[in-house]
Amino acid sequence: MRIALAPVGFLLATLGIACSGGGSSSSPSSRTTSNPDEMQPVLSVPNVATDQAITFFIFGAKLPSNLQNPTYEIETADVTPLVSASSPGKVIDIYPSSNGVDKTIVTKPSDASIWSIIYDHVSNPRVIVGQAVTPGTVLGTVGVLTYNNRGRTELQINRDQTPKFAYCPQTSGTTAFNSAYTTAAQRINGNGTVCTALTVTP
Repeated sequence: MRIALAPVGFLLATLGIACSGGGSSSSPSSRTTSNPDEMQPVLSVPNVATDQAITFFIFGAKLPSNLQNPTYEIETADVTPLVSASSPGKVIDIYPSSNGVDKTIVTKPSDASIWSIIYDHVSNPRVIVGQAVTPGTVLGTVGVLTYNNRGRTELQINRDQTPKFAYCPQTSGTTAFNSAYTTAAQRINGNGTVCTALTVTP
């Protein structure tokens, strides 16, 4: 069953989250750090070229653990595709992914932001902690699924308050960003649904 998602602006307004509209000209250094920065990030560049996706696990899909998927998870035929920043910000952490093989790269839109953008399963990192990134900055290459040598990478958007929630990336995406993923979902999964929920517990 295809789930109809309400317009992003309506969803954000309902939740009381500030949205920057169709784009963002703010840099991390230009925003105030005296108070929590609640502005939701704007995602304008897919984290991986979606035409290279061969599997797409959508946000909110049920995982084998019975939890809901808090990410866009994409598999590729090999490990050559690049992983790119989807939104401007600064790298605040790089640490081993749960599989111990590749890395997780975390960025924030500003030092005081309550939002984190998490790029999981990234190999060959090309950025360092403290580095500023812009949409399209290459972060590395996709991670590897060791049992079949396919590539894999994930994109997760967290609102880092209590309780913490992961938000469907569609709520932060520009028209072009969202179109890339809905097109991939249609091609791979047979429908354009990219989220089965607005938020899940990460």
